[in-house]
Amino acid sequence: MYYLVKIVGSILILAGFGGTGLLLARHEARRPLELREWQSALKMLETEIEYALTPLPEALSTVSGFVRGPVNRCLARAQQLLKDSDGMGAGQGWVQALRENSAWSSLTRSEYEILLTLGSALGISDRVDQGKHLRLAMERLKAAELKAADEAGKRQRLYGYLGVLTGLMVILTLY
Repeated sequence: MYYLVKIVGSILILAGFGGTGLLLARHEARRPLELREWQSALKMLETEIEYALTPLPEALSTVSGFVRGPVNRCLARAQQLLKDSDGMGAGQGWVQALRENSAWSSLTRSEYEILLTLGSALGISDRVDQGKHLRLAMERLKAAELKAADEAGKRQRLYGYLGVLTGLMVILTLY
């Protein structure tokens, strides 16, 4: 009976640490995908603003319908803030929506800075200038995506192995 409890406990410890490693690996895998989703959203936003001449709140609403996950949540929240808040500028709404939804995102601080910087240009200039800012943000996100994809492959394996090895170390320490 004593050995059975030890075996079951060891399996649970290994599963817990291994599962944690796999969760961290999955988080890393989502980062390049989310960066790609942001690029797509910004491209659609550029089209809506620059070519369709859609006002920013409506453009945010339209684009949020075509994207998913944290990007959808953030754009929908920015649209809601602009629509419901009297006197809130587009940049303020954008930044507030990003900050409110940062917990749902896989992006790093430097990647968030790209999006926060974009917020300072939204709604304060003409459509051509906003298009330039959107294209610049897309280029910076593309570079970040390439870097994130490279890092993700390395870190996914690392986190997977680290979780299992940490579990084995705890088991050996306890027994």
